Amino acid sequence: MTDATAIITRSFHSEDGKDIHRRFLSMPATEHNRDLKVPLMDAKSRSFVETSFSNDAKLDSLKVPILANPTARDYARTVPFILGNEACERFAYYGLMAPLALYYKELHGKGFAGSVVQYFQMLAYFSPLLGGYVADSYLGKYKTILSFSCIYVIGLFVFAGSCFNNIEGLGFFGLALIGLGTGGIKPCVSAFGGDQFQPHEDDRKEKFFQYFYFTINFGSVFSYIIIPMIRENAGYPYAFGTPAIFFAVAIVVFVIGEKTLGYNKTPAQGSVLAHVYRLSVTAFKNRKTVPKENSWLEGALTKYTRDEVEEVKSVYRILPVFLSLPVFWALFNNLGTYFVFQADKMDRHLGVWEITADQTGVVNPICVMIFIPIFEKFIYTRFPNFKHTSRMVLGMFFCVLSYGVATLLEIYISNEPENSVAYPLQIPQVLLITFAEILISISGLEFSYAQAPPSMKSSITALFLLTISVGSLLGGVLSQILDPYASWIFYAVCTGLCVINAIAFIFVAAWFRKSDRLRNEAVAQALLKDSTLN
Repeated sequence: MTDATAIITRSFHSEDGKDIHRRFLSMPATEHNRDLKVPLMDAKSRSFVETSFSNDAKLDSLKVPILANPTARDYARTVPFILGNEACERFAYYGLMAPLALYYKELHGKGFAGSVVQYFQMLAYFSPLLGGYVADSYLGKYKTILSFSCIYVIGLFVFAGSCFNNIEGLGFFGLALIGLGTGGIKPCVSAFGGDQFQPHEDDRKEKFFQYFYFTINFGSVFSYIIIPMIRENAGYPYAFGTPAIFFAVAIVVFVIGEKTLGYNKTPAQGSVLAHVYRLSVTAFKNRKTVPKENSWLEGALTKYTRDEVEEVKSVYRILPVFLSLPVFWALFNNLGTYFVFQADKMDRHLGVWEITADQTGVVNPICVMIFIPIFEKFIYTRFPNFKHTSRMVLGMFFCVLSYGVATLLEIYISNEPENSVAYPLQIPQVLLITFAEILISISGLEFSYAQAPPSMKSSITALFLLTISVGSLLGGVLSQILDPYASWIFYAVCTGLCVINAIAFIFVAAWFRKSDRLRNEAVAQALLKDSTLN
């Protein structure tokens, strides 16, 4: 096999998520293929490529049809069980989060409460590294989800029990178990759902991720409505105990899907992260032997195959995108802390009904459920080249607008009598950051799954979730540093950080799109070279 053929027949993962499999002589379909013009090909090459792809392949866009397996089992029938499990699990998680900040604020004050929530989220989004490692290396996704779910539900009951007498040590132990459990399953559930579709079903996969995120917010809506009512009428122990019961139901729903229909369970394929580390070390040691125009990772070709090197290259390509996300998450996580504290100082009467401060969190998931289908129908389908990184850039600027509005509102509240400013004035900033969430979080999940090699789906998803963990750490530090100052200063500093991050992300996204385009051009040229050899 020539080097050109080796390049062509590998799996590639482009920004719009088209997986091109090894056994097909093919070219990835990405948003940049429109730049690959026909002059690259002479008449002989054009004829070869057209017949190699299929009669209905459109050469000018180089979108390659991936053949379906007509005898393959339709595992997509199991997706409702996965979505049902996710809905119950998210009810449990957000049912815990809804009153958590107020619980610790009553015990120790606003700064301490904000830090506890942020540090808990840091653990919840750091432990996906462990979950992804276990899934990819030992247990597979199904058994990993089941195992960490047991840890999760135990933690929920322990934390609820600690609230009866405010046993803080036991409470922190319960939160640690919850953070470990929820984080352990996070990188597996969405990737496990994606595994239920055949390789050619890219449109169904994309819709699955939309429905998946819709389900997350469906569960959280009811938690934000029900759990604060239980807290008001029965107290914190019962408010925190209800999510534990719901998550027990989630585990049952998940197991029923396996017992009745059976999931598509891909086996563990060894230590992916360790493999990436070992290959990178080998490449670094041999970097001086690699021509300057080539990637330093090709120094590992002395020990590893071309396929293995290309898979690790795909990991390094997406790291700059991931590194740009923690600031956004630090600010977004304030929906459950400082936005709640702000609402607590406002007049929350809506007609004859007064909502609690922690119930105001329901606005975000309701808006997500409303606007996900709107974005899908009126934006994504009408602008097919508006892909993942472009969406995320726009999301960053919605975050800037949200914090700009929040800063102005906080200044207004500070100059008015307490509980005199009407709560609906907070809704615009929540709506703006919801737009940011839709554009960044959903696109980030799709981006992670699309860019990850088949053997690294869970691990790459875990790296994406790790950005939330780092953001939570940053948010906790900000909360502690800025707590002594006036609240509007906190919002103003967050606005400034958001502006800087949005500008930086423009350059990162532009770099990634250029890298994506250059890679595809190289593959196209290799394809033409190989066609002339044949």
